[in-house]
Amino acid sequence: MKKEESLVTFYKRVLEPDLLKLEDKRKIIFKHCLFCLVFICIIIVCIIAFNINEGIIWIVIGFAAFIAIIIDFIKISRIYKDYSKDFKFSIVKNIVEFVNPKLNYSPYEFVSKSHFKKSRLFNSRIDNYKGDDYISGKIDKTELFFSELHVEKVDHYRNSKGKKRKRITQIFNGLFFCADFNKHFTGKTIIAVDKSEKIFGRLANTFQAMFSHQGELVKFEDPEFEKEFAVYSDSQQQARYIISPALARRIIDYKNKAGLDITMSFIDSSVYVAISRNEGFFDPAIFEKTDNFTIVSKVYEELMLALDLINILDLNTRIWTKE
Repeated sequence: MKKEESLVTFYKRVLEPDLLKLEDKRKIIFKHCLFCLVFICIIIVCIIAFNINEGIIWIVIGFAAFIAIIIDFIKISRIYKDYSKDFKFSIVKNIVEFVNPKLNYSPYEFVSKSHFKKSRLFNSRIDNYKGDDYISGKIDKTELFFSELHVEKVDHYRNSKGKKRKRITQIFNGLFFCADFNKHFTGKTIIAVDKSEKIFGRLANTFQAMFSHQGELVKFEDPEFEKEFAVYSDSQQQARYIISPALARRIIDYKNKAGLDITMSFIDSSVYVAISRNEGFFDPAIFEKTDNFTIVSKVYEELMLALDLINILDLNTRIWTKE
């Protein structure tokens, strides 16, 4: 993987001309967003004016503004679709190839539901499952793939008045990473975000044991790791074989650097990492300029958030028979 210092040169030589074209499309989208805002203000004024003086003119003007918002919204959706497609194929794809030519980028594919379920990180029912920005390949000795995922559960119920309602619960939103681990093992070990430690302090052990459905609770000597994570496994010995003190320390450093919630699972010689983030990955900006290095640096950092896991987990250092 190439160093970030040379990214500036690559930006000037390859990406800048395409970003200038994309900026023209962004300005059009931004202009239509401003039109929508103006029309919304007109509707608000019409509602206030109608309450003061019930003139039919206010209804006509308000309705016309409402129709204009719908038309503008349709235009924004159409232009943004092309804008996003051009950004992914001309900018993101080039940056992925720049970082490592052995990586493949598929903007509209994503990690399969079977891999997501196999990770055992989320045990809820899945009703909506979608994603994008699928990246796969082999770096040195490690086969890997990852993508952005949006996973939801949908519950239908009736309210107190008997009316049908729908409740959507977000199961996961963020980057989902899968790779071949550097040690051979069977079974499962889960590293979960430990919210009980922060809430209950010394009483956390009791709550962790009561609500664990992932296996035995495994304790580690690193106090910061213990504070941030709860580890569950089929085997205490196997968990310590997989998560060495050095690895535990690197996971803490990675989480602190990313500033995001991270969960991991080690299942039958594979590792799965879920990085939660509400903001999308590899998406073009609308309310900030795209014809500068900032947007390139952002995409690069988002890509390295996943690829840094190779070093964090020491995936290319193969242990004994794991080649």
